[in-house]
Amino acid sequence: MPHAKTGAHIPHNEGRRLLRLIDAQYFSHDPSSEIKTEAGGRPFFANRHADFSISHSMNMVAIGYVPSGAFRIGCDIQFMDECKNMDGIAKRAFSSAERHFLVSAADSAERLTRFYQIWTFKESYIKLHGLSVFDMLKAPDFTRAFFQENSVFCQYRLGNEASEQYILYCMWETSNCAKNAGKETCPEVRWFSEAPLYCHALRHAKNVSRETLNPPLP
Repeated sequence: MPHAKTGAHIPHNEGRRLLRLIDAQYFSHDPSSEIKTEAGGRPFFANRHADFSISHSMNMVAIGYVPSGAFRIGCDIQFMDECKNMDGIAKRAFSSAERHFLVSAADSAERLTRFYQIWTFKESYIKLHGLSVFDMLKAPDFTRAFFQENSVFCQYRLGNEASEQYILYCMWETSNCAKNAGKETCPEVRWFSEAPLYCHALRHAKNVSRETLNPPLP
């Protein structure tokens, strides 16, 4: 559920504020959602089975949220910064196949997209599993990881050439994805901002239907 803010970076506590707003949509009878952290630092609700993941980048915050305890979720949003040291990061955090996928892009624009596709995938994976940024190499290989039997994912590109552009990756894990094959649906994409960015899916799991775009929540 992305939130865009023009002209200023999103403050860190904005994610928690929006999380409370989303949570209240489902648990209006119990608004006190206490948040604690696991041993590895992953935040979680201490008093309910819902799960969440928060990500910030530049003027955008994204929140992955599931109201039931059926699965965990991880999400990551990244501003597509052309000045990022992509080669340096790839050397430290990407597999050899991922680095080849990156350098084999047809042009610089495609290379930029591929870099952030890999990066958001890895960030979402480590958030899902409660790992740290130092565990990037523990994530499956983006080029052939689609995907583990019990994981489902969607990846979006937000914005267009005339605006800021972002990559958003959302990954969630079910207890028995194979049993539910064909029944999974993409998460609802709701906007909290006045002017939602153009959004389209880049990749999604084979058993996931087309994404649904919704108007902003109040």
